[in-house]
Amino acid sequence: MIQAKPLTLALAAALLAFSPLAALAQNKDPVHVGLVTSKSGVFAQQGEEVLRAVQFAIDEANAAGGVDGRKVEVQIADDEGTPDAGRRVAEKLAPDGYNLLIRAIPSSISPAIAQNLERWDAAYFVVASKSDKLTGDTCKPRSFRTNHADAMDIAMINVWAKDLKEKSFAVLAADYVWGRDSGESWPNTSSAAILKNASASRPLT
Repeated sequence: MIQAKPLTLALAAALLAFSPLAALAQNKDPVHVGLVTSKSGVFAQQGEEVLRAVQFAIDEANAAGGVDGRKVEVQIADDEGTPDAGRRVAEKLAPDGYNLLIRAIPSSISPAIAQNLERWDAAYFVVASKSDKLTGDTCKPRSFRTNHADAMDIAMINVWAKDLKEKSFAVLAADYVWGRDSGESWPNTSSAAILKNASASRPLT
């Protein structure tokens, strides 16, 4: 479930950090947020949850007088669950002034957007995509993660797994970015005490 409170804080942080990008310092123009989410495709259900959470956060901010006295407005675009569609719709939102971008769900879309942020004069806030790569080797300036990553989830297993007597483990994960990252995080984040008894993991075919 996507929590609205962190999204409200992200909106405030976005305004304070990036208002110079939009040249909105004194005139109290609305804060324009571009929400790129999955309204269709395999992630449509999760995309609907993100849409409701973001809208709730915006309604909450506006009911309290906006962000820095400025109303928050959102424009929503469908990424169709694919990197190409995500980049395409984000490229339309940013030039129209909705250049505080919020992204969600599939981690594969985030790099396609992040690599264009400087050209679009935009900032990008990840609220649900969990791949470690988003703050790792594909991290870009102007791109921020507001949620926890795959490795953080898997690291919690350490406390539970250190007392296991089993010597072999199988990892079952979905065959896309999030699933592969989660599977790889098990041996990468598990403690040495666990790993010395664990056999190497391999993809199931």
